[in-house]
Amino acid sequence: MSDVQSLLLQTILWSIILECVVMGSSRVLKWPVLVLLILWMAVDLVCYALVRLLIRGVDLIQSALRPGDISALLERLDNAKDYQSWFALAEAADEKEGRMAWRREQHSRLFDANAVTRMTARLAQARARNDVPAVIAALQGCLVTNAYGVNREQNYLFARTGPKLPVQNFVSEVCTSIRWLQSTGQTASRAEAEATLVAVEREQASHGNPALMLSGGAALGTYHFGILKGLFLHSCLPSVIFGASAGSIVGSLACCWTDDELRDFFQTDEGFETLWRGFIYDAEPFREQLKFFTKGLTFLEAYERSGRTLVISATPFRVGHSGGGHGPPLMLNYRDAPNVDIASAICASSAVPGLMDKTALLEKAPDGSLRTFGGDDEASSANGMRDGSFEADMPLQYLAAHFGCSFAIVSMVNPHVVPFWARLTGSPGRPTAGRAKHGGWRGGFTLAVLESLFKELLRMKLGLIVRLKLPAQLAGVDWSNLWLQNAPLENNPGHVCTILPDLELRRDYLSMLDNQPSKEELARKVHASERAVWESLSLIRCYMDVHLALRACRGTLERHLHRDKFDC
Repeated sequence: MSDVQSLLLQTILWSIILECVVMGSSRVLKWPVLVLLILWMAVDLVCYALVRLLIRGVDLIQSALRPGDISALLERLDNAKDYQSWFALAEAADEKEGRMAWRREQHSRLFDANAVTRMTARLAQARARNDVPAVIAALQGCLVTNAYGVNREQNYLFARTGPKLPVQNFVSEVCTSIRWLQSTGQTASRAEAEATLVAVEREQASHGNPALMLSGGAALGTYHFGILKGLFLHSCLPSVIFGASAGSIVGSLACCWTDDELRDFFQTDEGFETLWRGFIYDAEPFREQLKFFTKGLTFLEAYERSGRTLVISATPFRVGHSGGGHGPPLMLNYRDAPNVDIASAICASSAVPGLMDKTALLEKAPDGSLRTFGGDDEASSANGMRDGSFEADMPLQYLAAHFGCSFAIVSMVNPHVVPFWARLTGSPGRPTAGRAKHGGWRGGFTLAVLESLFKELLRMKLGLIVRLKLPAQLAGVDWSNLWLQNAPLENNPGHVCTILPDLELRRDYLSMLDNQPSKEELARKVHASERAVWESLSLIRCYMDVHLALRACRGTLERHLHRDKFDC
């Protein structure tokens, strides 16, 4: 380096140091640091995309090397039109590939096999002796969420039709024992029935409640309809339903309609065509069209009508005399916002910056008219709402704290999240073609390591942007939070079942903002997501069967004792 270059470099460095001293290093360096991190992330993103392409290529090669009879069977499985056909073909495929032999094994490192076998026998023996206290005592350890590890997703990845038989037998015996308590409680003395009811109430609180969580995703939210349909028709629809942005539309359908109305809705295609037809970018006609789904109800009215709890997230955007800013996301439901009009909440939750203007929440006045939520003064009228999925797309902690939700069925269709969900060891009901004895990794262990490495590097840099308070806002939104907030979904084994669609570039991403989908495209998305429910049904039922058995038992005992029905 010449003397001139050395002098120039020293001058630049001293100038930067002087500016940092005078103006503060944050003001001087935050933009260069942000640009550096973004460029670094771009390199990581390219590497990640290449790794995913390699994994996809290995998947295709492994699929091509399958024996012809298995390939033909799996093709028929992919084209199954109903659950009964799908399950029969899945059983045949599991048998041919040796997965049924795995299911019949009595040992496992994924759950406590000894405890599961022991408690199954203990419950059966207590029932055989007609020993109610012994059954209640045995159930205590079986009704915590993910008892003995039976709800861990890994138990459901190797076979299409379910976990190992000890897990299946354990869940079946727990449900049988609860129903036995329900039956014996009706003929027992009042004191005995009271004692049983107290125990069931305690165990129900321990087991918790399930929730259905529907993400945002613009027109990709159509996939949620199939999730709702699959869960409802298999009697696995939770009573607490959260929706953000597009997910709030489908959530309103589930919570504003009665069971009979939903059953009629799913028997025809008429309802599916009502959505996303020329109104998604204009709040007023959007709100009018939403009345088909919401029936003009408030959160409290919907709860009283269907018995299901709807929770919708929206983020307030305040433009006040202090110079602006935005508050934390709101969680709208029948407890915290009972009189808020659901249609206005959906509009608020769907107000994507740059596509739809922020909109005000409306509440129903005593005379039935709609007014601005929080009052009509100038400050309240200045409060606008924007898309809830930007900051509260999957609020697991909120649902756990306020509604006792210990298990969540998540329908994730956000286009910026799904591509980073590699499912390296498969998903429930859809095992990988990898070698099981080596972990069944998609693309092999080496590519799995690289995929995880580059994804964590991207997440780390996004975390740095947040922690260093670097400018990551555009149109009033902190875009870094879009990826970071979904991390809890991957870190809650036994408490979350995440269902993802297979998004395609042409059919899904290029038409993501299309608000006039064809009838055929709607039907394709609904069937694809309903099929995804079939694949995850064994995991979902592991929790839901126990939950429903507890609810039924408690309701029967309360009616027997002439007590008010439990409404949770």
